[in-house]
Amino acid sequence: MKKFIELAMIIAIMTAAMSSCGSMESKLGDETKTINRYNICLVLDGTDRLTNENGVPQISSSEVVELAKMLANKGVGNLYLSYVDANCDNNKVAIFDWHKKRPIELGAKPGYMKMSEYREITKQYQTDSLSYSSSLVDAIGTLSRDCERICNIAYSDEVAKQKNGSDVNGAINQAIRLLRANEQQSDYSYIILVSDGCDNVGKELAFFPQSTQLLLINSNVAKHQYNNIVEREFVTLSQASNYIFNFK
Repeated sequence: MKKFIELAMIIAIMTAAMSSCGSMESKLGDETKTINRYNICLVLDGTDRLTNENGVPQISSSEVVELAKMLANKGVGNLYLSYVDANCDNNKVAIFDWHKKRPIELGAKPGYMKMSEYREITKQYQTDSLSYSSSLVDAIGTLSRDCERICNIAYSDEVAKQKNGSDVNGAINQAIRLLRANEQQSDYSYIILVSDGCDNVGKELAFFPQSTQLLLINSNVAKHQYNNIVEREFVTLSQASNYIFNFK
């Protein structure tokens, strides 16, 4: 009987310990929490910017930066920024490469935990948070400068005045190549094409991967030839962003 009581006490202690561990995970954060991985290429088209019938929004570098911040807020991954001109094969690209996980936010100290241990965990969290924030500021700063250059090129008169200057197929092909570098490590893959989708160069379109969604942004009546691969059409970049990051 004595052994039975001792065994029951041991089981009770183990159960309480396991329960306390669960409480710690829920209050101090679960390190095994799933991290969403995004692979996004944003393509700007300013080739028809000077025409009266143009219904394509002009995206600012600050809007691109906000998209990158949203990616970092929701997970990790890559954001590429490219543009359409007469030949997109060698166009420059701005890259936001973000794979730092946001530190798990602390909760209240569990009753079983020593104050000294909790203070140590709090100190480590503060250190990690400062490191994370500093790295993000640096990455966003670099992206902002690169985006400014790409936007200036994409919406320049030189690009807009080119005859037969809308290599949209080439821009999509470039986006597919960019995304392919990280496609195996991504949960969500998107090409956001801010364009009327009217190609007048005539390059052959590459095989479009089933793992990637093509999102089109413009306010015109659809005149493009991508009906079989366009997943959704939007009027603004914020609408596409909400779709990607699952805002309800």
